[in-house]
Amino acid sequence: EALRDFYVPALSRAVSYDRSVGYFRASSLSVAARGLSRFIAGQGHARFLIGAEVGEEERDALIGAQEIPPSFAAKLAAGLVTSDEIAQRRLEVLAWLVKEKRLEIKVAIAVDEDGVPTPPGMAVPYFHEKIGILRDRLGDGVAFQGSINESATAWLHNFESFSVFQSWDGTAGHFDLWVGKFEHRWRGEVPGFRVFSLPEALEEELVKYAPAEIPAANRGPQF
Repeated sequence: EALRDFYVPALSRAVSYDRSVGYFRASSLSVAARGLSRFIAGQGHARFLIGAEVGEEERDALIGAQEIPPSFAAKLAAGLVTSDEIAQRRLEVLAWLVKEKRLEIKVAIAVDEDGVPTPPGMAVPYFHEKIGILRDRLGDGVAFQGSINESATAWLHNFESFSVFQSWDGTAGHFDLWVGKFEHRWRGEVPGFRVFSLPEALEEELVKYAPAEIPAANRGPQF
């Protein structure tokens, strides 16, 4: 299965994790607790670029804004985790990484030809590109690309497919391709979208859930 045979072993050896994904939940980190504990112990750093929808009120607040306004930030915070995930302490790894300045999160929001966030409606595009890149201390890496979102349901239960490319073999060209695509997206080069960094207020909200000590590997399911 993908979690046991790929995700956990890869995270265990990684010192960097770049992820571009349409849908993110903190639960995706908790189900890979064993891999994440080693990622944390190895001083791993992560960058997540995720999609987000805006309502009419949020759209108006974003017009001309250089960063996500507090009202929309609060909505994003509520969307990143559920009350169930908070109750089960599944937010601890995410909060810990944010607290330690080892996780950056950016949000991609659809805009029109003038760069104005598009109003809600059936025709509004959604950032849904799914790329994952994991590198070890030697700089070797794997890139995966396919249908899988970053959630516990996706890694544990859904019928998903994705391809894996390695930096050291005949698939290295594909590895470089997806690495390049992620870097372009991270810099905000996403046609039809604008990329925002999370405001400090949202990071501070997430940090409230960080444990006093490094999250233990035995919290939550391992596979």
